[in-house]
Amino acid sequence: MSERNILTDLIDGFTSGQTFDERWKAANKATKNLGGVALNIAEIDDSTGAAKWLSSTMSADWMTQYMAQEYYACDAVLDHCMGSYETVNFSTGNKIRDPFASSNALQLDGDLYDFGYRSFLAGAHTSRITGNRIATSMVCDASTLHQSDPGLVNQFNRVAAVISAFIGSPYDESSGDVHFIRQVPLSSREQEVLSLLAHGFLNARIADKLGVAEVTVRAHVISARKKLGAATREQAVAIAIRDHLISI
Repeated sequence: MSERNILTDLIDGFTSGQTFDERWKAANKATKNLGGVALNIAEIDDSTGAAKWLSSTMSADWMTQYMAQEYYACDAVLDHCMGSYETVNFSTGNKIRDPFASSNALQLDGDLYDFGYRSFLAGAHTSRITGNRIATSMVCDASTLHQSDPGLVNQFNRVAAVISAFIGSPYDESSGDVHFIRQVPLSSREQEVLSLLAHGFLNARIADKLGVAEVTVRAHVISARKKLGAATREQAVAIAIRDHLISI
């Protein structure tokens, strides 16, 4: 399939896709048409450098291990994408030669290799929807990447740019392929405020109940929204409920 057709199908899929899941399927189709083995997408908060969420078609066993070991904290792909917009090739099985690699980075590299994931193309672009940096990586067959390196890198870069621009955010949508990363927990007071919002209390009533000024309540709401990556107070409440930070 030609690159032009891949891009046309991808853009059509994003144009017609009303949900994150539909856009995610279009992105996966484009990756497969490029010859990719799997696709990974993560949103990186430009202000903090923290990964907010990631979506992957790598094996469920691998993703369970990746999240349990908190490998996102030492992932070379995410580190690269936070610091550069350049598309590069990553190979696993080489960290043992790096004298500056942390023990977690060495373990991540070894585990990727053992799972059969040997080669990646990765790059970052800015999302037109969220404004944050979107890290996109494609798991490649090592021999395919070696044989068509320059052409495949250029094709991937153009496809990744479209994916990053339009993939959007999965918050408040259900998707089995999305893993949310909670980097900054809410303070106990922020949890109290969101819990009261969830029960329908207005700022003035919350302030009275907690014995604080109304401006303080607003400050807690703003802080909680930033930590949770929420655009509105309603979305902050929904995310906090989903992540079991508050209960109703």
